[in-house]
Amino acid sequence: LSVAVHPERAAYRAIERSGTFVLNIVPKDAPQLMRAFGRPSDDPFASLACQQVAQGVVLQEALGVLICRVR
Repeated sequence: LSVAVHPERAAYRAIERSGTFVLNIVPKDAPQLMRAFGRPSDDPFASLACQQVAQGVVLQEALGVLICRVR
């Protein structure tokens, strides 16, 4: 599994500060989730049902999550 985040995105700065992030595994039939993350935004989670956890944000619609640490 590989994750790439563009350095100009808000998520990049958050991951750089904390050293952790959440990888949400989303259903393939959830176009609203893809739209929320398909373009630059200061807070793509603003319009989505989600919960803040210490490592990041967990989407309510997620099938599962991976809590990740940058090494």
